Amino acid sequence: MRVMSDLSEEPEKSIWLATGSRANAKAAYRMIGNQEFTKENILTAHQTATNNRNQDNTLLAIQDTTSVNYDTHKKMVGLGYNCEKSLGINVHSCLLVTPGGIP
Repeated sequence: MRVMSDLSEEPEKSIWLATGSRANAKAAYRMIGNQEFTKENILTAHQTATNNRNQDNTLLAIQDTTSVNYDTHKKMVGLGYNCEKSLGINVHSCLLVTPGGIP
């Protein structure tokens, strides 16, 4: 729990800097190197926690769409258009929350 908490609080930092010490970094690398540490196990843990929090089987899906314009970035080769003449991307995000506001 501590390793994942440390890494999620400062995702832009290296493992060494995010964990704060040599011992914590070593623990993080051991965890990542463990063959039982898989994407599927992490997702299963998140799904189980979500289901446990969602006692009344109601979730609200809050969504938003943002258009990112890259017209001034001339080196963006191969990027599509997010509208008729604007080079960029459309970002569609969604957040699930309980009626009580818990993500």
